[in-house]
Amino acid sequence: MDQLVSDLGQIVGPSHVLTGTDMARYSSDWLHQYKWQPRAIIRPATVEQVSEVVKLANRMKIPLVPMGGNTGLAGGTCGEAALVLSLERMAAIREIRRKSKVAIVEAGVILSNLHAAADAEDLLFPLTFGARGSATLGGVAILRSGESYASFPVKQRITRFSSENPVWGRPP
Repeated sequence: MDQLVSDLGQIVGPSHVLTGTDMARYSSDWLHQYKWQPRAIIRPATVEQVSEVVKLANRMKIPLVPMGGNTGLAGGTCGEAALVLSLERMAAIREIRRKSKVAIVEAGVILSNLHAAADAEDLLFPLTFGARGSATLGGVAILRSGESYASFPVKQRITRFSSENPVWGRPP
């Protein structure tokens, strides 16, 4: 385990590999209905770091579980003895293209932060639901969260797992 933690630390930086009691908030869902004991929590900041972590986990045959806001209700982030890949550091809203109504965002962006950024541009990102203050767009895309509330174009663009997410102009 020490070699694994060291190898992961070389990829994402030692302070972004969590073990022991530091893993507590990553070891259950937000309702505490599902609980698990991961091997470690890895918090990459770039796509390149994610790629290197995935390669290492694959080489060592260790399960890898991605985690967005951990707001799901179905135990999707349950990672017993797995490496949990938290996307919380990948939370940049890189660009909002007002004219084309497209937002370029990272997977760890919290839904309400995208709402605020779109609002600042007098635009609207129409997908919303109760966990919008902690749900991440990566998790939304993977789990197709809020699908029943979204219009068809929003669902299609988000669920194809692109980092380009449409942002609509405000209704008149």
